[in-house]
Amino acid sequence: MLIAKNTNIEYVKYRLEPILRDLAKGRIGDNRTDEFTKVYPSMLKNIKIFLPVNSDGELDIKEQDRVAEQIKLIDELRVKVKEYQQYIENVKIDMKNDYKYKKISVLKLFGSNGIKKGLSKYTNTYIQKHNGDYPLYSSKTINKGIFNIRIHSKLHKMGQPKSIEK
Repeated sequence: MLIAKNTNIEYVKYRLEPILRDLAKGRIGDNRTDEFTKVYPSMLKNIKIFLPVNSDGELDIKEQDRVAEQIKLIDELRVKVKEYQQYIENVKIDMKNDYKYKKISVLKLFGSNGIKKGLSKYTNTYIQKHNGDYPLYSSKTINKGIFNIRIHSKLHKMGQPKSIEK
């Protein structure tokens, strides 16, 4: 295969692969994997790709090299991310059996002072005026019940229930 002067083949591959995938004839399996595909030479004669040029209008090999290096880095990061995802999915937390455990009510754990059903004191206006350090959780089903505003720490000291940070 003849490669033009001042052309990075990895850069060309990056530009050409998506076009060739769309042109490929044959059987494409699940997840667009090639089971038997062909790209005939006649299919290539009208394909054009963009290549960076310098101020003289000549192919800019330095820019192609720079982009190709970034693409390589991103591909390597994708592989690492997949490895970490698999690790996270398979990680198990070992709760040692030599500890004694006690079941504790969440209300008891975080305090129940001031928790009353239907208490409308904590309106959006009230919350915006009392912005602070602690998140305010709600039973609303939107945004998983979390307001984007934090209640001022003074309210916590006044006997309001504590909340766990996200």
